[in-house]
Amino acid sequence: MRVSTDHRVITRWAPKSCYRAAADDFLAAAISLGFLDSIAICGSLAKDDVIPGWSDLNIVCIARDHAPSGETLGELNRIVKDLTERTAIGIGFDLVWRTEFDRSSKIGGRPLAMTYEVAQCGEFHINPAPFAAAAPMHTVVEKLRQERAVLLLAEMHNWRRACFADDEPETNKLAVKTLLKMLKQCVSPYPGSCFTHAADLTRLPRDIPDIAREAFLMAVETRATWGQNRDIDQARSAILSLLLTEIDALDLIGSFYSPQSSEN
Repeated sequence: MRVSTDHRVITRWAPKSCYRAAADDFLAAAISLGFLDSIAICGSLAKDDVIPGWSDLNIVCIARDHAPSGETLGELNRIVKDLTERTAIGIGFDLVWRTEFDRSSKIGGRPLAMTYEVAQCGEFHINPAPFAAAAPMHTVVEKLRQERAVLLLAEMHNWRRACFADDEPETNKLAVKTLLKMLKQCVSPYPGSCFTHAADLTRLPRDIPDIAREAFLMAVETRATWGQNRDIDQARSAILSLLLTEIDALDLIGSFYSPQSSEN
């Protein structure tokens, strides 16, 4: 299950070294509890793509089946709360029980694709192969394709909501984040490799509208320089302005990758 849903607004600027230190502190505290089967440090830290002020610390935990849910959630929530108060780094934290994962191959309610991304890019502790029960990626390609299409349409919905929201820094950050998630869904997963947002730009299908390519590029560049200077504030608004004038063109992405469409 998802333990924290508001971690993005917590993140403030902190040196990259603080992310690794926070991960180490979490590991020490969580392992000492004795009821976890595995811990995975994932996301930008595992990919060596941390952007101070933007990136969160992403952690996935698998609990042993005998671990009581109330106590497990309470103890891990205490650790996460302590870390966020000390570091001002938001922690995106997911928790699933051992048998629950083995039966579903999913990290709680997360997309199936996340299982394979964490398996490929995560740093594992306690149990080095916690996802061994998951089906090989090549056997679920069609399921992943359909999932990407549905998720992309969901992000289109989030994008439209962002277009009509107030032009505030946090709203703009969520709008940029939505574009980055759309970029990810537009790119086919590749077994055995971990891709950053910048690398995903080079893997976009040829038929993606030019206006969308430009928006994705602006989103990647905005993330990469987040918080460095005042010009970035203008860049956030520029993305919204650009796509508000061409929102129908951006909508083509959602229709092109509908669940019924063929893979490009």
